[in-house]
Amino acid sequence: MTALPEIESRLYEQYWDLLNALSSRGLAINPDQINSLFEGEDEGSWMPALLGQLGNFFMQSIIVGLLVIFMLFETLNVREKNLSCT
Repeated sequence: MTALPEIESRLYEQYWDLLNALSSRGLAINPDQINSLFEGEDEGSWMPALLGQLGNFFMQSIIVGLLVIFMLFETLNVREKNLSCT
């Protein structure tokens, strides 16, 4: 918790460095336009919804992947379990 202000200031500096580098290459970006994409107060703001859905998709994919892996490992031992039951 004590390191958060320092991390925030470093990220803010990198953000401005990136914007300055892009503007020096002829791609001027207005920071207010970028901020408006990530604000959740607007009804038309699609970025928070998109990021939320992508996060949800990745979490569900990880869960399904783990279930498939556990099921595959379980099928390796089916013959041994059937032989021990008889």
